[in-house]
Amino acid sequence: MLALFLLIPASNAFMQLEPYVTVSKYEYNVSSCSEEAYNVENYDETCLNIYNTQNTYPKCCYSLLENIVNTSNFNFSICYPNGSSSILYNCNSHYDYLENRQTFIALGIFGILFLTFLSIGLLYLVCGFINRGLFGRNRYQPV
Repeated sequence: MLALFLLIPASNAFMQLEPYVTVSKYEYNVSSCSEEAYNVENYDETCLNIYNTQNTYPKCCYSLLENIVNTSNFNFSICYPNGSSSILYNCNSHYDYLENRQTFIALGIFGILFLTFLSIGLLYLVCGFINRGLFGRNRYQPV
C-alpha cells in the first residue's frame, strides 16, 4: 500500500492532474498565416488560478508567453509577420482534471480486479494452512 502512495507524484507526470495551460507557437513559411504551419511548439505550465482571465485568456497564458518571447508586446491569435515568414501564438486552457477519464477508469478497474484476486488468493492460502495443510493434504492423518 505504501508503494501505491509513493507512485502518486509519478502519476502526476504521466497525466496532469492540475489545471494547466498550453501556449502553442505556430511558425509559417508565408507572411499571412494562411497556410498550414510548418512548425508547432507547445509549452505547458500549471495554472491554479485558471479562472483569472485577461482578454478571455487566463493570465497564466500571458505570463508564459512573456517567458517564451521575453517581451509583453505579443498577443494571442494575431499573426505577426517576420520577413517572409510569420508567427502566431495561441493558448488553450485545460481545466478538466480528468481529461483522460477512460485511462483512469481502465486503470481503476484493473487495479480493483488485481486487488480482488490477490486478496482471494491470500485468503485461500491462509485458510488452507489453518484448516488442513496446504491444498487439502493433511500430513497427520491417522494410520
